[in-house]
Amino acid sequence: MWSAEDLRNWLAVSLSTIAIITTIWGWLQTRARDNSGKIERLSERLVKTEGTLKSLERELEHLPSKEAVHQIELTLAEVRGGLNTMATSFESIKRTTERIENHLMESGK
Repeated sequence: MWSAEDLRNWLAVSLSTIAIITTIWGWLQTRARDNSGKIERLSERLVKTEGTLKSLERELEHLPSKEAVHQIELTLAEVRGGLNTMATSFESIKRTTERIENHLMESGK
């Protein structure tokens, strides 16, 4: 059978094993709690980031598309060309008006 010394040795080994397992279990639980806190903080950041992303998506919905911007550029080029033509016409009207004014001033002398 088992002697008292054998039982004492087995008991010592068993208690040591239980102590080591308990220490490891406690360490793992502490790490799990630390990780839980980190996960909670990351979750909060994720919620904020999702809110920011949704806000940006709403803003982008109102912006014109690439094609619309290109169409605006083409239209502005047409308007610029029309304004240049009008500027040329106004220059000739200005010269004509100056000639009429000079003529009236000379005939009024």
